[in-house]
Amino acid sequence: MEMTLEELKTKLLIIKGVLGWARVGQYKNGNLYLSEITTDSISHWGYERNPTTQRNDWKQFKTKWEDVTESELLMIEKFVNLKFPKEYEVKRDKFLIHFYNPESKETMSVNLKDKKFTKTYANGKERDIKYPHTFFKGMDGRVVATKIPADDNFKKLVETIIRKESACSNFGTFLVRLFDNIHLETYISANVEFDYNIKVPYSFFDKDVRTILNKNGMRYDQTVERFFSNNHDLGKSMLHFIKDEENFSSVFNAIAGNMRDINILIENYKYEVKALFNYAKERNWKSGRNRWDSRDLISFMCDYARMAEMVFPNGFDKYPKDIIDHHDGVTKLYQKEKIKFDDEKYKKLIDEKLEYKGKDFVMIFPKSTGDIQSEGRMLNHCVGSYVNTILNGHTIVLFLRKKDEPNTSLVTVEVRDKKIAQARGKFNRALLYDEKVFLEEYAEKKKLVYNKGY
Repeated sequence: MEMTLEELKTKLLIIKGVLGWARVGQYKNGNLYLSEITTDSISHWGYERNPTTQRNDWKQFKTKWEDVTESELLMIEKFVNLKFPKEYEVKRDKFLIHFYNPESKETMSVNLKDKKFTKTYANGKERDIKYPHTFFKGMDGRVVATKIPADDNFKKLVETIIRKESACSNFGTFLVRLFDNIHLETYISANVEFDYNIKVPYSFFDKDVRTILNKNGMRYDQTVERFFSNNHDLGKSMLHFIKDEENFSSVFNAIAGNMRDINILIENYKYEVKALFNYAKERNWKSGRNRWDSRDLISFMCDYARMAEMVFPNGFDKYPKDIIDHHDGVTKLYQKEKIKFDDEKYKKLIDEKLEYKGKDFVMIFPKSTGDIQSEGRMLNHCVGSYVNTILNGHTIVLFLRKKDEPNTSLVTVEVRDKKIAQARGKFNRALLYDEKVFLEEYAEKKKLVYNKGY
């Protein structure tokens, strides 16, 4: 062995502190994991004959370090050499981190602010490179990251990425992840709860917005991001209306899920923000049509406005007392209208990769705008009014049909922003169990987000 036993144990326990239970290798006819290693011994599992029962009992055995064989120590040393960082010199100056390899006399400089890697060769020449993986070959990203000189906030950022990027074995890959998530340090500095997947820095939210969110104990996640990302001013207006709501988080989440449609109502159909909010609040954000969808009013109003504008070009009642009655009435009038759409443009949008065949059901991409209008008439819902939105590339409509009856309308599915936005059968009914199972399977195959509550 090149290392002394004490050096081996010291480095092994450092790796254990970062990686937890990672597999070390084959040991005593089984797998050895870091969790089975202590300063005194190594544990392994095996069978032992029980003299009383005359059966083989499964139990844990411990071997003291001094009794571990030379070949077993070599196996462990190989693992340590693979995972433990080479003795590079590491220096950090704010946004710059420098790694110096004393063997090759090469330096890798990492600029966290400009998200750039610069390699300096032994002859002094420099070159910007895209991926630094070769320079850090053999260095486990989660282990070597602990060597970066850091203040408390940067250290917490590194620890956060280590926890989330469990498969990040190369340090070069780790640094790329660090580039992608450097903005998370702003949440750490502010000492607020945040989600690893949020894509905007803390400063994205205005000070008064942060004050309200923090007062209500909100976690900065993609829901909070979505509330403001579509229309920042609209988000601030809506936040002002709900800031003193007793059930703040519930209402906030309901609005966040509908913010895209709220923006459509305001921008496309000239709804007034305060009037729209009061109308929705009076109805607890529910249309009253669908018991399974507790916060569906805004999407319901979008459907209504889309059809009403075509049926009543000179104006329509934006805030009807009975939204269901008005929606259904407009749907019938709309279905009677013979509206011509650009089918040539639609044909260019057809994506047969989204089609799918399961055991009992199939997912079909409609072949014309007429097919979509016909679907709405057959199932007595408003999908026909979606055609302009589809032609503008804002959403996709698919047909879920029985495999042995592919030409018979059954369920209409809307896909928007890589998510299954809604799925409805005749008269807007909810999905049956077997239809829901198929849709879950479809979403998984096509890598779509699916809320199983539909």
